[in-house]
Amino acid sequence: MGRGVGHPILGELIGTSNVPLIDGSMFRIPATGWYNLDGSNLENGPVHPNLYVPDVPEENLAGRDSQLEAGVTECLKMLE
Repeated sequence: MGRGVGHPILGELIGTSNVPLIDGSMFRIPATGWYNLDGSNLENGPVHPNLYVPDVPEENLAGRDSQLEAGVTECLKMLE
């Protein structure tokens, strides 16, 4: 299993499916859930990464992404 790198997410982890209607429009219904290995539901609660790296939007202006850099560093460590 991989390691999570970045900022905690809000726990909005439910998959939805499109349901087409006769007039060509559609609506979405909940269809898939995600769970921890212990069976606990990931919906409606924060999911914390293994390595916390804050999201700093201002970095985009400088062409940097600390979360991506930290993720690549973690992957390279795993290869050693």
